[in-house]
Amino acid sequence: MRYELKSIPIWPLTKVMFFLNLIGGFIFGFLYALFAGFIMTVMSQLPILQSENMDMGKMSMGILIVVMPFVFAFFSAFFNTIIGIVIAFLYNLITRLVGGIELQLQLVGEEQPSQFKPQPIIAQTAATSSVPPAPPFSGTPPPPKPPEEKNINDNSQNKDDSNLI
Repeated sequence: MRYELKSIPIWPLTKVMFFLNLIGGFIFGFLYALFAGFIMTVMSQLPILQSENMDMGKMSMGILIVVMPFVFAFFSAFFNTIIGIVIAFLYNLITRLVGGIELQLQLVGEEQPSQFKPQPIIAQTAATSSVPPAPPFSGTPPPPKPPEEKNINDNSQNKDDSNLI
C-alpha cells in the first residue's frame, strides 16, 4: 500500500511534542544537574578556587537536582515545541508545491513482494543425488515406439532365449 503524507495537523503535533519535550527536558535536566553538581563539587575541592565567600560544593548540588529538571523541562517543552510547529508549518507549505513524502506501508502477515520466486527445497538422499532432474513437461508426451518384430524362424537367437520357451 502506498500513501502520501500531504500535511501535518498542527494542533495534534503541538500536544504530542509539548508532552514529549516536557518529559525529555525533565530527564535531561536531572542528568545535567547530576553532572554539573559533580563538576562543581570536584572544583570546590581545588585549592585555587576556594575562597571564604564562595561555598559551591555543599548547597548547590541540592539546588541543582531540584531546580534544573523543572527549568530544562519548561524550556525544552516551550522552545522545541515552537521549533516543531514551525517545521510542520514549513512542511505543509512545501508539500503544496512539490508533493508530500510517499510511504509504502504493509499489513502484518501480508507477503512481501520480492524480486525472485523461491524454489521448493528438495532434500537430497543417496538415491536422488545421482539421478538428474526430469525435464519440464512441455505438453503432450511423444508417441510410443512400435514394438520390434521378431522372426520365429530366425536361428540367430542366443541360446539364453531358447530357454525361455
